[in-house]
Amino acid sequence: MKKACYGLGIFVIVVGLVGAVILAYKLGVTVDIVTSGSYYKFTETVSNRDWGTTIGIFVGVLFPSIVLAVMLFAFSDILEKLDAQATIIEKFTPLLKNMPNEELEKKILADGGWKCPECGNVNRSYTNECKCGLKKDFLR
Repeated sequence: MKKACYGLGIFVIVVGLVGAVILAYKLGVTVDIVTSGSYYKFTETVSNRDWGTTIGIFVGVLFPSIVLAVMLFAFSDILEKLDAQATIIEKFTPLLKNMPNEELEKKILADGGWKCPECGNVNRSYTNECKCGLKKDFLR
């Protein structure tokens, strides 16, 4: 998924750049129709490049595609970091399962955990409510 997001981000940038160039080239021209002659009418078209419009169209088309690509790159990076965390969790889960309960409780309490006075369950420091329903604030 992370490679797909990264690849899609590159695709969006390339398509946005190509589309911006094509649209700016096509739409950045003003066409004037000039009719001349008294008896015979001659019609001539004159094309002039309007650089303000050309640059405005180019930036206006390219900017949203860059924003979308950056969002896809960020999402790809987030997925990569989540995958790395999952790998770490998978690596250390067997160690925690094999650790005797007393050692695990000592480690949790040393890291700022707390023991519930109602049921005796040892809770981690970030847990605000024991599984029996007693709030951590009750201890203070």
